[in-house]
Amino acid sequence: MSIRPTSFGVGETWTWNIRLRNVANAAVDADSTPTVTVYKNNSATGESVTVTKPSATTGWYQCSFDPAGEAEHDVYSFVENVTIASVAQAPFQWEAVVLASVGAGGLDAAGVRAAVGLASANMDTQLSGINNKTTNLPSDPADQSLVEAAITAATSGLASQSVLNSVKAKTDNLPTDPADQSQVEAAITSATSGLASQSSLNLVKTKTDNLPSDPADQSSVEAAITAATSGLASQSDLTAVKAKTDNLPSDPADQSSVEAAITSATSGLASQSSLNSVKAKTDNLPSDPADQSSVEAAITAAVNSLISSGLALQSTLLTVKAKTDNLPSDPADQSSVEAAINSSVTSIVQSLTDLISNLDIGGIDEIDAKIDDLALNAITRDYLNAAILNAVASVNSTKNRVILGPAEKCVFDGKYRRPSS
Repeated sequence: MSIRPTSFGVGETWTWNIRLRNVANAAVDADSTPTVTVYKNNSATGESVTVTKPSATTGWYQCSFDPAGEAEHDVYSFVENVTIASVAQAPFQWEAVVLASVGAGGLDAAGVRAAVGLASANMDTQLSGINNKTTNLPSDPADQSLVEAAITAATSGLASQSVLNSVKAKTDNLPTDPADQSQVEAAITSATSGLASQSSLNLVKTKTDNLPSDPADQSSVEAAITAATSGLASQSDLTAVKAKTDNLPSDPADQSSVEAAITSATSGLASQSSLNSVKAKTDNLPSDPADQSSVEAAITAAVNSLISSGLALQSTLLTVKAKTDNLPSDPADQSSVEAAINSSVTSIVQSLTDLISNLDIGGIDEIDAKIDDLALNAITRDYLNAAILNAVASVNSTKNRVILGPAEKCVFDGKYRRPSS
C-alpha cells in the first residue's frame, strides 16, 4: 500500500494511488479492481470513488474522489477492499481532514505546484517512487563493509549456484501463475475425497504388518494355489451344485426344524427292526419273481388238483363254517374238555352208585327204560353204560344181587330171571 494524504482542501478533487505488493515486495495485481467505501464523520455517505488501472502497469491503481458538501474540519474515512489470488485481504482504512481552500491565501493548487517545481499534479506518484526505495531501509543503515560481512555470513550456508541451477530447472516448469494455498488445498481435498481414511489405512496396516518380510513371488503363490486347489471340485461340478442350490428357498429351515419335520414325517413308518423282519422274508424271494398272472395261474392249477384229490369245495366250507360259527370265541382245549368229562362221569357214577344200591328190580327196569328213551349217540351211551357197570360193580359186594349191563337187562336176586328180549 502506498502513502495516503492526510488532508484535502475544500472544493478540490482528491486523488491518491493504491500500490499492491506481495510478501517478496514484488508488484502484484488484484483479482479485480479494488473498491473504496467512503465515510464522513463516521457515517457512510454512499459516494463512489473512481478507481482506474494505468495500462502496462502491475499493482498500480489510481483513485479519484470529488466530495459533495464537504466543509472545513470534516473528517473523511476511506476503507479500501482488495482480493488477491482469491484471498480477500484485510481492509485498509485511512482518514483525511478537510481544510480551508488552499487558494484562499492567493495560490490555487496549480500555483502551489508551480511554486514547488511540480510540472503536473502527480506529487503522490513521485512520493510513492521515493517511498519504494526508502521503506525497507533500517532507521540506522549499516555501512558497506558491515553489509558485505552480513551478506557473507548470511549466505555461507546457502546452496551453491549449481544447486540453485538444479532448483531453477525444476521451478522453470512451474506455471507462471501458480495456484494459491486455498486452491492447492481445495485441489488436494478433491483429489483425496475418494481415498481411504486414516482409520481404514490403520486397519490395512494391521493386516500388512502380519505379512512376511519377503513375501513369495507371483509364481510361488500360483504354484501354492494350484497345489491347494488340486483336489477341489471343478467348475463344472460347482455349476452342477449351483443348479441344485438355486432351487433352495431363500430362507431354508434350520437343522432343528428339518429334524422335527423328518421325525413327524417318519413317525408312522416301520421301524428298523420291522424292516429287518421284512428283509428276512424278501431275502428268500427269488431274484426274478413270477408276475401276478403267473402266480394266479399256478394257484388255480393247484386248487383244481386238490379239488380232484378230495379238497372241500366252497359250499362244503360254508357248511363247516356254519358249525364253527357256533363255537365259543375261546373254546376249551382238549385237556380241559377231558377233565370236565371225567368230572361229570365221576359225579354220575357216584349218583348211580347211590341210586342202584337202593333200587329193586323194578327200579332197575325203570332206569333201563329211561336210558332206552334217551336219544343218546353211541359215544354218550358207552360212557353211560360204563358208568352203570362201574356203579353195579361197586354195590355187588353190599347186596346179594348182580346187575348185568344194559345189553343183557337181567337181575339175579336168589332167582334167575332170563334176560328180556
